[in-house]
Amino acid sequence: LQAAEKVLIQDGFEAFTTNAVAEQAGISIGSVYQYFPDKKTITAHLIEERISLVHSQIKVEIEKQPLSQSVFEHVAGAMEIALNVWMEEKAIRVLAESPEFDISEHIKLWLTQYFGVFLAQTTLTPRRSNPLELDLICECIAHIVSKHALRGNEEIPKRVLAEMTADMILLLYQLGAADEAERQAPGRRG
Repeated sequence: LQAAEKVLIQDGFEAFTTNAVAEQAGISIGSVYQYFPDKKTITAHLIEERISLVHSQIKVEIEKQPLSQSVFEHVAGAMEIALNVWMEEKAIRVLAESPEFDISEHIKLWLTQYFGVFLAQTTLTPRRSNPLELDLICECIAHIVSKHALRGNEEIPKRVLAEMTADMILLLYQLGAADEAERQAPGRRG
């Protein structure tokens, strides 16, 4: 996988072949095929490894944030940290630029897991009317990150994207608080 990462970073996704990986690793193509039947399988293993490392790094950085921050600042800060770490990962950026590979699903999974865990630790109540809203927000943010930010598009600065994420997450939870208050209002029939 180290050889695959080198080829990917040096030559780009279009030049990324099993032959190039074998040559970089100094092994026969048959040895590569023993473990990876094709380019797609190598890419899948490589991205899983890199994403796992990146997400561990993001977690460590987020845990360094002050506990006294508002929920908005925490979510925006966490998103900005995630963007910085993702953008420093060269293999992820190369794959994000490839039309053949969609990294947004990996980003969405992390966002959904992170925000689900973090927000469960707050006093915020999600909106009960549509439990898929957090998932949809994470999907939108993942698409923006994978299609714009990771491709070096500076039209949306990282801090703006981070704050936009925090706004959407908190809007979902503020609407949840309004739903809860309405449900508990005196004289309201259940």
